[in-house]
Amino acid sequence: MSTAMSTAMSTAMSTAMSTAMSTAMSTAMSTAMSTAMSPTSSDVGWEPHAEPRAALICGDAWPVRPDRNRPEEDTVSVSFRTFRHRRHLVAAVLAGGVLLAAPGAAIAGWVGPSAGDSTAGAVPAAAAVPAAGAGAAAAAEAPRRSYVQVYTNNVENLKTATADCPGDWPDLIYAMKRTDPAPDIFLVQQISNRRELTKLVSRMEAKLGHKYTGRIAIADPPDQLRKCNGEKRQQTTAIVFRTDRFRVLKADTWRADRHTARGCQNTGQTRAEALRLKLRDTLADKDLTVATTHWPTNQSGGHECAEENAREAATKVSNWGGALMIWGGDANIAAGSPGAWKPWYRQTNGDLDGRAGFRDAMYHHCGKVTAPRQECLRNNWTIGKGSRIDYLWAKKPGGMPAITAVHTVGFEEAGQAAKHYTGDDAAGLHYSDHRAVRARIHY
Repeated sequence: MSTAMSTAMSTAMSTAMSTAMSTAMSTAMSTAMSTAMSPTSSDVGWEPHAEPRAALICGDAWPVRPDRNRPEEDTVSVSFRTFRHRRHLVAAVLAGGVLLAAPGAAIAGWVGPSAGDSTAGAVPAAAAVPAAGAGAAAAAEAPRRSYVQVYTNNVENLKTATADCPGDWPDLIYAMKRTDPAPDIFLVQQISNRRELTKLVSRMEAKLGHKYTGRIAIADPPDQLRKCNGEKRQQTTAIVFRTDRFRVLKADTWRADRHTARGCQNTGQTRAEALRLKLRDTLADKDLTVATTHWPTNQSGGHECAEENAREAATKVSNWGGALMIWGGDANIAAGSPGAWKPWYRQTNGDLDGRAGFRDAMYHHCGKVTAPRQECLRNNWTIGKGSRIDYLWAKKPGGMPAITAVHTVGFEEAGQAAKHYTGDDAAGLHYSDHRAVRARIHY
């Protein structure tokens, strides 16, 4: 009798709980999905573009229009532009008590290269997942206003597998896709022209689930370098940013210097045309200034003018001001080492009491890890497996900002990200000759 009653009660309870959970999950998913499919003008992801996508000139900085008719090379990824925000999908699943890893989200447990290398500043995927609870995802959106996610990279003219100087540039976009959050701002060096920037912006929009646009320093640079059978004959700088978060207040350019018989003078290289933007962050309700730079190499007379180029960049960005002042790029010169920092670097780095007062994101990060700072800096090389010549700098009025989640995007991890989403990767080919640097820069 006791056994029969126990069995009956157990069966009844199991059936009731199963039915209740199924109903709750179905209702939560249905409600959240319905909400997600209904765009409203108040939602960040569906705000109209703050500026027209048509061609217009602001100084010498040309905006670009993403090519939305361009076919995609793979069909694995799912665009989240259908939803007002990913949080609705996450909230639906969490409400039912189940965690679903959506396409484009970071993969739980993936941490990239070994600690002490560039991953020391990376955030494991689990850290990006909100705590359980229907309101957790919405609550997690609030801190997003407190920082901007910035990348900088010399993209080497978007190298492809069939090029004379081959590469696999989309790997970087897949690495961005596998990291939460997606870039707010991408400081770009060595892009060919406006057409190539449109290609980059279109791929970012397709893969990252946000609306982007770009400004380029020179829309159609004159042919100069003939390296790689002419593949790098055009070079200039650009800035890509989210149009659902930023609008341009003003823009201009300046040219880096090289050493001449008359001292430091503007170089004739179009790739050294720096681009500066003053942006309005509509999410944080703040203004900021950002710039991308590319200095001449030592062979082109750049090293002797590194102090002048650093002073000019720091002054340009500081003069426009804002709640944040950010610049980054390919300096084509190393920083030196403790006790022997190069003058250009010491005068710029606020953590070394440099007069310019900018914080080097990686230097700051390497002061917080267990490895010795110089070892950490060496591990975070950006070119040639040992040389760090690409930098990301930031300051704010009256001091230096908090900078977190600093990371150098390894070639192997980018290739693994591409393989995760597409099932394949061009083995042995890198997204660039330079490794990208990313960081969260806090207001």
